[in-house]
Amino acid sequence: MTKPIDEQLIDLLQTDARMSHSEMSRILERPRAVITNRLEALFESGTVTVIAGWNPEFLGIRQFAHVSVETSVSDDGLRQRLAGLDSTVFASVTSGNHDMVLDLRVADQNELYSVLATIREFPGVVALNTQLYIEVIGEALLPRGAMVKPERVDDIDRTIVQLLQVDGRASYQSLSDVVHISPGAVKKRLNLLLERNLVSIGAVVSNRSLIGRAAAGIGLNVSGDGASTIAALSEQPGIEFLARVIGRFDVLLTVTAETVDALSARLDTIRGLVGVNKMESWVHLRTLKERYPVSFGGPRPFSQG
Repeated sequence: MTKPIDEQLIDLLQTDARMSHSEMSRILERPRAVITNRLEALFESGTVTVIAGWNPEFLGIRQFAHVSVETSVSDDGLRQRLAGLDSTVFASVTSGNHDMVLDLRVADQNELYSVLATIREFPGVVALNTQLYIEVIGEALLPRGAMVKPERVDDIDRTIVQLLQVDGRASYQSLSDVVHISPGAVKKRLNLLLERNLVSIGAVVSNRSLIGRAAAGIGLNVSGDGASTIAALSEQPGIEFLARVIGRFDVLLTVTAETVDALSARLDTIRGLVGVNKMESWVHLRTLKERYPVSFGGPRPFSQG
């Protein structure tokens, strides 16, 4: 069955977040005007956001954690406060054994412990369960491959990325108008940042319900180092996030599907993969925040000396 056009567009954006309308029109064999109208609807509704992000390593952010939160009350104010923490890059209201999950990114384990202590002090927070990320294998806004440390990153580079943090599909001309260099020079600078894995530009799907998609988080306990299981997971459809962790799980992932029934079938497939010993899942009911480290405001970048 052919996917609806909105889902096809999201698939293309997740392949190349800055793909042109003309190229999408060619691939999908749909009029350019239709592509433009549907993209505008996706962006204006908040279903999809295309943004740039600095490599966390470049910002001095080296500790990632997934935190499941159990609360004693159903308090949206508490949820919003947890989502609003500077170190929170992802926050979702969930079903299952916990009421909410957070992804935290900080400089080191000492800072992580301090943030967790702060969260435990919030009225209504009963318990936390924390997994430490060892390797994030798949995520829209994490560069693939090793970072190449730059000789320098100047104010023009920072401004270009800052603008792309607001609109990751901003044209080279519009960026040029702000930084006062030619569009070609803007493109060259951005390509260099991307090639060196200092910056990535990705499509983040924040409001799946508007396009009828369901999403679940999954924690797996696996045999051995899990390499073969992770390889098998990488080939499964609908995997939006995949990571190795230390904690009550060995592998964490997010899987999406067009319907709840299709999501259930994908969970059954994952449960049956060779090497999977145990699986726990939770449904993402509402995403409160999905925003990744994007500025020099708090984190410490590399010394440019």
